[in-house]
Amino acid sequence: AQGDDAPPLSCGVKFKAEFTLNHRLNAETAILALQSSVLTPFEINNRRRYFVYKDTSSSIFYLKLEEVGKESKGKERQDKEDEHEEDALPTLQLIVRGIDEPTGSVKEQLTDIIRARIHMLALDALSVLLRGSANFSVEKKDVEFLRGFGAPVKHSFRIAEDIDCYVFLLYLRQNIEGSGFFHKLYCEEPGWTGQGSIQTKPKKSVSDETPDRIPFRSEDFTFYYNYTRNILDAVSTLTHKGAALGRKAG
Repeated sequence: AQGDDAPPLSCGVKFKAEFTLNHRLNAETAILALQSSVLTPFEINNRRRYFVYKDTSSSIFYLKLEEVGKESKGKERQDKEDEHEEDALPTLQLIVRGIDEPTGSVKEQLTDIIRARIHMLALDALSVLLRGSANFSVEKKDVEFLRGFGAPVKHSFRIAEDIDCYVFLLYLRQNIEGSGFFHKLYCEEPGWTGQGSIQTKPKKSVSDETPDRIPFRSEDFTFYYNYTRNILDAVSTLTHKGAALGRKAG
């Protein structure tokens, strides 16, 4: 028997693992990508989305990767999804069948590899959108996803006292964006990085109208790095309307 017509496996389920997908991914795309990458060496030709795996103890296991359906999530979870269907994220499930109990090579190492690959798929999907338009507006959950990759690396440095901090930041931003790899990060939700103020250069005279402190929006100096250089979009940079359309369309 071939594919979905193959008879069911008689060995019992020994382990299950679920992987919640990023909102930029759909289940079918993720399964195909995993099947053609990390799971390729274990693929079974005559069983669709079934794989065979030999762990470190030489035990043999059958693996199946599928999307978790509403019927397998329980009534309570199903009712919750019906009420907030637009917020429900697709979930993949790895089902492990065999005779022996799976070791850490299945429960930990293999699942960690799959989870890491899913994270990279989501990162690639977001990168494609940002590569299409440097002015694309990301969502707050995109920012939270990127921040979840690890602890931030912070560096501080001092500048001369006679240099205006705000002018220095503007100059720095201009040079960073000129590289083609760093771009201002636009987010659909205002104030997502917080507000504040910054000390300006000390006044030279009483007649100087420059305020001591000016409003400072950290999102104006928040950037993202894309490993593929963006090509300048003349349409989106000529007018405010073009930039707004670019953020919507990606």
